[in-house]
Amino acid sequence: LKNQHVTHSDQMHSDHNLIIPDLTDEFLVLDFTYDMPLATYLGDVLNISAKVPSNFKFNRLLIDQSHDDKIQLYAISK
Repeated sequence: LKNQHVTHSDQMHSDHNLIIPDLTDEFLVLDFTYDMPLATYLGDVLNISAKVPSNFKFNRLLIDQSHDDKIQLYAISK
C-alpha cells in the first residue's frame, strides 16, 4: 500500500449482512481485537491524509485489488 493515494471515501450503513458485489476472487481480511478509528489507521499506519468521519471506528479491514490495479480498502464496523 506504500505510495497509494485515497481518491474516494464513502460511509455506508446497512442493517443486514454486508454485501460487496465488486470484490475479486482474492482479497485479504484483517480482523482487529478492538475498534480502531479510521482516521488513525489511515494517518498513522498508511501515512495517508483523507477526509473521513472522525467518529468512524472499525474492527475488520478488507483489502482488495481491482481489475485496474487499484487497491480498495473496506473498513467494516459492527
